[in-house]
Amino acid sequence: MALLDSWRIDLDTLNWEQLSSRFKDIKFRRRRDDFLERTFSFMETNQFNSAFIQELKDKGAKIKFEYWIKEPSVGYANFEYRNSILRWHFPPHVKLSTRARGYVRDKVLFHELAHLWFGNIWNGENVCALNDLEVICEYIGRDNRTNPELLGEVLRAFNLRHYIYDIPSLDALSPPAFSEFRDYFIKKGYTILKD
Repeated sequence: MALLDSWRIDLDTLNWEQLSSRFKDIKFRRRRDDFLERTFSFMETNQFNSAFIQELKDKGAKIKFEYWIKEPSVGYANFEYRNSILRWHFPPHVKLSTRARGYVRDKVLFHELAHLWFGNIWNGENVCALNDLEVICEYIGRDNRTNPELLGEVLRAFNLRHYIYDIPSLDALSPPAFSEFRDYFIKKGYTILKD
């Protein structure tokens, strides 16, 4: 677990350009690696969109905030689990730190939702494949978080507090009638955060 935690912290130190560069390197290795081929094929045939968020909600997915997660930029995603013999059913859920706020919370949330989107595509091949999947999920999470419609849908679907920290977060909250507020935030220096 320490290896994964250290990798997660490493991802947080990457800015968008560095993350994009790692993502392109992984994509370049796609044809030589069965796991990466399977992963990118999944990405090409499935959409991380509002239908996926609705599907999670229909399955009873929850976002839980835990005190024991000390680092605000760490989260955990648990997949749907069914045990037909014992009649257990655990819907998919994401655990985030109670300390996570604003951009950090949304960035980690979208990273973990990307893990739920992929499901159990990683079947224990090797740690390098898992590290590649972490980079891919971080890239997909940050990229999709900048979509105001999808961000708003996630916040409404899971009844999460809305924070305004960049233009997509403002657009996710406000209808077009609030364009004067948008102009004000742009003048104040708000941009699109991906770092």
